[in-house]
Amino acid sequence: MAAKFVKQGLALDWPKFSGGKYLHLEPPDARKRLWCAAAKHQGRLKIADQ
Repeated sequence: MAAKFVKQGLALDWPKFSGGKYLHLEPPDARKRLWCAAAKHQGRLKIADQ
């Protein structure tokens, strides 16, 4: 299941846990598209009120 999510660009490979097993399945722009969600959930991204 993890491989399917990574291949579709819905998840990222985390080498700490997978040993890089799924990295080759990531679409080229997956990390660029998903970085914001990861940063927001970890409390590292503050979005200013508009």
